[in-house]
Amino acid sequence: MPSTRLLPALLLAAATLVVSACGGGSGGNTRSSGSVQLDSARTVSATLDATGGNLSVTAADGTRYTLTVPPGALATSTEITATPVLSMGAAPLADGLIGAVRFGPSGLQFALPATLRIEGVNPETSSDTTLVGFLRSNDGASMQLVPPTVGEIFIDIEVLHFSDVGVSEATAQAVATVPVDANADPVAALDDEFMRAFVDTEDEAAEIALLVRLHDTRVVPRLVAAAIRSVATDTEREVAVLVARNWINAVLAVYALDPNDVADVPPGNLGPLITALRQRVLAILNEDFEAGRDACMAPAPIVSAQLVGLQNALRAHAQVQRFNRNGGLPGLDFETVAQRLNDCVRIVFEPRPLPTFALGQPVSLDMRAQLVFAADANASIQVPYAFFVLSVDADVGPDGFSDTLGNYTTVVTPLEADPLFNVEACMTVTLRNGGPVESALCGRQTVGGSPTDVVLAGRATRTFNRVDTSSEVTFAFQGAVDFRVRAEADDTFTVLEALGTFTQVITGNNTCRPDGVTPSTRQLTTRTVQSITRGARFGGGLNTGFQFFGTTTRSTESFVNSNLSCDITTTVNTIDDGDEFGNVFVSGIERDPDGVPTTITLDGSAGQVTGSLQRQ
Repeated sequence: MPSTRLLPALLLAAATLVVSACGGGSGGNTRSSGSVQLDSARTVSATLDATGGNLSVTAADGTRYTLTVPPGALATSTEITATPVLSMGAAPLADGLIGAVRFGPSGLQFALPATLRIEGVNPETSSDTTLVGFLRSNDGASMQLVPPTVGEIFIDIEVLHFSDVGVSEATAQAVATVPVDANADPVAALDDEFMRAFVDTEDEAAEIALLVRLHDTRVVPRLVAAAIRSVATDTEREVAVLVARNWINAVLAVYALDPNDVADVPPGNLGPLITALRQRVLAILNEDFEAGRDACMAPAPIVSAQLVGLQNALRAHAQVQRFNRNGGLPGLDFETVAQRLNDCVRIVFEPRPLPTFALGQPVSLDMRAQLVFAADANASIQVPYAFFVLSVDADVGPDGFSDTLGNYTTVVTPLEADPLFNVEACMTVTLRNGGPVESALCGRQTVGGSPTDVVLAGRATRTFNRVDTSSEVTFAFQGAVDFRVRAEADDTFTVLEALGTFTQVITGNNTCRPDGVTPSTRQLTTRTVQSITRGARFGGGLNTGFQFFGTTTRSTESFVNSNLSCDITTTVNTIDDGDEFGNVFVSGIERDPDGVPTTITLDGSAGQVTGSLQRQ
């Protein structure tokens, strides 16, 4: 029988696709057709929405069940019920039942796994039993086995769907009586197969053999097929990634390893297998991201295609993050994704009138965000967002999701006069089983504050083309940056946000000697591309200037062997915090009757700079 010392550390990432075991049966707090006995008098309910939340119920014996639903797991507001299970009658795993609860509505599925925590139970097992988690339909027609996470005084179970969720102390013979769900999706089937086989393993060698077999038969074939992008569907690629993630998490959990360190994986080539799977998965997700970004960069007016590409790129990144959460897969980080999508799209806020604030009086604060694609700045797209509102001047309601048009309302209670709010809106992407998840594409704004403390926003565009006739060198500088600043009454400015790109190309004729003696002319080019992500101001009043910073990549052509060879080599360097965009100056300030800036006009230190900042 398996070594029970391994199971307390066991934690598999739950599948996030539709599982057929969710269906069947009717909800309610009465005996079901599967002879499950319910403690109906202790039923509790709560309405949860896309922001997530908790629901707890306590059984007559003191066992406490707490369901935690993460943000993005539910797409709509849903009333959830929880009823303690007294017994499971003659159902599989009924003998040895440690605890279970029936949730409603029956068949509800989560986009991200919820967690059921069972407290007040003894998680220790005998030498011939193992703790086995299960998800069971109301009518008992289907039951999926899931590995539990075991603590000293609690047991956690990942919940993908409703309705009966619980854990039993079971023998291998008892587990064998649970029918296999032939309709389960591949991710759920991997969890189920692993749990069934693990219960029957006798030693470490058998455990390793089990994991290698699942790797060879269930994981790799799907990844190999998914890697052929021209053939595999998006869903097939996502399934392959999730199957690989669950297998990796099984290895890490069985041997109680840190998700980011597989150096101590036991023998059996499990460590190299994990490394290879991570590389395969990252290659698939990177390819999906690049394809989505390319579609997003398509020229106007194909805005619908751009939006689909953007969603696909963000969905691929969301997969990377979900892999990271439990499997330690390295991938694109949030900052990199935001920078790389900056050339395609940005989030802007539509002006909304502020409410009248009164100390201690709750009031609604309205906001609206929208997408603007770089290829067609006049075409705005409405999509849903996750909103986050922070303030030290007011109590703010919980974070939440906007409607499909980007409108969001929260309730705030001012603690100070003229409260100031920092708002962040991040576009959501819908996972393929229906749940909204916050993406890496975010916009930020500051609203409220003193009437002499205003925010201005606009664009500075810099162009510079020059030919040096003496050396036949051509300079081409082109770039644009959208930025927002806070203008204060004393004519000082604070950069709140800066987004844009800048390209500098220097081309000139240079002399080389292919035979070491006879001169020849070859053209060499240096190209510098900067992704602007932030800015800073200097000076004050009409002496105010702005500098912009970001990751700069420079590609420089040069001769391989100084002037003796005409063969050209290319050197690429990447520098963070470069300021190649140059300085932008304030050349004029317009004010309202109270002397507060309403418009500032911009100029530059080199080349031609056009643009202005307007009060939002």
